[in-house]
Amino acid sequence: MGSVKPGLIAVVGLILLGCEDRPPLPPVVFEGEHIRYRTFEPEDEVCAGSFFMQDAKAGYLKDVFGTETNVDFSWVPDDRYFDYCPAPSGCAIESEVFALRPFNEHELAHGVRESAFPPLEEGLAVYFGGGSARDVAPMGTLEALLQPDVDVDDYGRLGRFVSYLVAEFGVFEVVALADDVPRGARPEEFEAAVDSRFGAPLAALVADFEDGYPECQPISYRHDQPFCDLTPILTLPVPGVDAPTVEQEFSLRCDDEGTLGTRSADRSRYETFAVQDRGLYNLTIMATPASSGSLVVLEQCGTSCFDEVFSSVQEFYDHESVCLDEGTYLMRIKRDDGSAGGFNFSATPVGLC
Repeated sequence: MGSVKPGLIAVVGLILLGCEDRPPLPPVVFEGEHIRYRTFEPEDEVCAGSFFMQDAKAGYLKDVFGTETNVDFSWVPDDRYFDYCPAPSGCAIESEVFALRPFNEHELAHGVRESAFPPLEEGLAVYFGGGSARDVAPMGTLEALLQPDVDVDDYGRLGRFVSYLVAEFGVFEVVALADDVPRGARPEEFEAAVDSRFGAPLAALVADFEDGYPECQPISYRHDQPFCDLTPILTLPVPGVDAPTVEQEFSLRCDDEGTLGTRSADRSRYETFAVQDRGLYNLTIMATPASSGSLVVLEQCGTSCFDEVFSSVQEFYDHESVCLDEGTYLMRIKRDDGSAGGFNFSATPVGLC
């Protein structure tokens, strides 16, 4: 059946389910260019973006990783989940992904490529797909990078270390490193591959990472393509005298190809806006109608922890003043009330930061 690549939560003593013991897979409800989507739920329960946005993400990852692997993605309910996956939140078994949520970028990153040396594999999945950002394990970074049994509490650190390597050497060199060290590689083989690929010992890179790579939130280093390439909903005016307020409303209709989630529960979507010149802006980003379960994640695209960038996670913005640099900004907006409502976005240039 192949190796299990644990997703968001590592499990001590994973037990592989024998293929002959596994119940039949859920029926296929969508087949895209890069994924086949399965679920026991009615097809119209899944919002269209869970199909189309996930298919786009898988296609992007295939291009970056240089693979031709299509993913068989199964969204399975709580009461059947452990019949398919031994990890509590998600896992990839070869190119088969099983998830408790209808959209899982972290597991897609596992599913589209051959599994690498586990600490590097999980770091890549966090960097490209998000997931757990915890970094509370007591072991040092070098020890964590050489530990084949990855502790979930190190996922955040491993993702940040991958973002450091990308900032220093470029994304394709880091992907090439992953190709150099398959899942069964020994720690000393990983160290040798790093030295050969980057011309520096792993210990020296870790020392530079710990001494010179700033701490930052995962949303500041996460690789959010292809969503950062979405057409901006607005371009904010340059701050100046009588600069106008710009605004846009958008819905979370389940049949919209940009809406992720389900008809009866959580829904979310990605949107971008562009800033032409650094300045202070009053932002309003609020659910319409108001919802206590709304969430707005806002980040500047194309950055790493080396950059001092704006990133924020909060329930809403209500005419809040924020300093924004020139560039593209990605919003992930979410509401968990099963409502077909949407969000209002407005921005007013105030002046210089």
